[in-house]
Amino acid sequence: MVQRFYENKVQSFGAPNAPVAVAQKLASATWRILTHNEPLKDEDEALTTQKEHRTAARAREAREDTSVETLTEVGKRLAAQTRRQEH
Repeated sequence: MVQRFYENKVQSFGAPNAPVAVAQKLASATWRILTHNEPLKDEDEALTTQKEHRTAARAREAREDTSVETLTEVGKRLAAQTRRQEH
């Protein structure tokens, strides 16, 4: 779980910043476990694969039209979808 997360962060943030992202994730998980007495949730491979496919599709969509207006609209839509998924 942590290794894959780290590798993804190296790709998106770069090697110097990836350990910070991992530390934040582990601290957050530890806080949830201790505060809410929740068990540690391992990665759901099917969900991760689904998210990767969705992200790739969105990237292809964004590349098709790279105007500032279109990219701004795509960003707003993705942010709204992310907020809905988090709740």
